[in-house]
Amino acid sequence: MLEGYLVSFLKIAVAHFLAVSSPGPDFFLVLRNSLMGSRREGIYTSAGIMLGIGIHLTYCLLGLLLIVKNSENLYLILKYACAGYLFYLGQQALRQRATPAGINRKESETGLLTPWMAVRQGLICNLLNPKAILFFWSLFTVIITATTPLWLQTAMAMEMMLVNFWWFAFVAYVATHPRLQRPLARFQIWATRLMGVVLIYFGIELILAKL
Repeated sequence: MLEGYLVSFLKIAVAHFLAVSSPGPDFFLVLRNSLMGSRREGIYTSAGIMLGIGIHLTYCLLGLLLIVKNSENLYLILKYACAGYLFYLGQQALRQRATPAGINRKESETGLLTPWMAVRQGLICNLLNPKAILFFWSLFTVIITATTPLWLQTAMAMEMMLVNFWWFAFVAYVATHPRLQRPLARFQIWATRLMGVVLIYFGIELILAKL
């Protein structure tokens, strides 16, 4: 019995990590906030994404996802809300201006995200994404059954939340590493704008996606 539980846990862990490590809106949002702001902002954004995952997992375990799954109108509301938010974040990145040479980064950037703003962006981006909703639904309906013990469900949920946080925190760390900052500084404004284009692309892709 325990061996079967371990197999289920490993299946979810592998499937989830493959999904998390694939570039998507969350990934590019963390990159955007790290490039526009700092490593701290990227990490706080990662924490917001982790909270979003926790909420997804909670209603999956409670069976509330059936409401979303069977309601096309609610799905469309979430889809367009998330797409609109991605457009908003994308256009913010496109409007970002380069820091003048010789000016201290911290002194010149007065519009940096506060910890709460970064957490909120990560939370909203992840929470409104209907693709994330359907991913967790499909994953849990395949692996978790009525006989799956609560401790195993809890362990799976904790593993997913922690893996999400540490993966995106790692992305923020790499993007702001001192060895990369100097070469990136020359192209920082274009890299930030590229993140904006990518976020807008994901918004368009989300609008065109079907349930």
